[in-house]
Amino acid sequence: MGKYDNAEMNDQTEVIRKLKDFIEGQGIILSGKYGCGKTYAIHALLHKLRRDRQKKHDDLMEGYKNKTVSWDDMNKSTFYSYEVEFIKANEMYRNIKNFDKQDGYVDSYKYAAMLVIDDLGAEYCPDSGFFQSIIDEIIDVRYELGRSTIISTNLSIVDFRNRYGGRITDRIKEWGWVYESKEDSLRGK
Repeated sequence: MGKYDNAEMNDQTEVIRKLKDFIEGQGIILSGKYGCGKTYAIHALLHKLRRDRQKKHDDLMEGYKNKTVSWDDMNKSTFYSYEVEFIKANEMYRNIKNFDKQDGYVDSYKYAAMLVIDDLGAEYCPDSGFFQSIIDEIIDVRYELGRSTIISTNLSIVDFRNRYGGRITDRIKEWGWVYESKEDSLRGK
């Protein structure tokens, strides 16, 4: 069993309360000190979305019990069971800097139904201009397509903007929201 397998949206942390405002198709930056519950809250949201989609899928399929199912209906069923691309920023950087496979990784980040980049800003990248330009490209495509995107970072919003550029922050503000938690670490409490 994984560390976040039992994460629930009913846990009352500051970040979870804020994530209850999430609407699919939005872009979000969650900023805050390490340990304030950003990753836990994201997992709780993903569990909730997965359960909601599973219920919609089950309800749809229940209506077709003992009936022939059309391709349209199968496509709806697939829509309700889409996958989430969840990646730590360090791993994302390692994947992108590998030029042989770069295009496949970048495309998977651009076009995934939902992309979660955890701990952006914690990656070690001596060639940060290259990585930042790829992040900008990914966010630009996702913004244009209206694809759900959640970024967590330990950087303040000001530091995030300085490191990755104002364009990413501005796009996400227009397409969703940016939230900076003031909560201290919850670990060990």
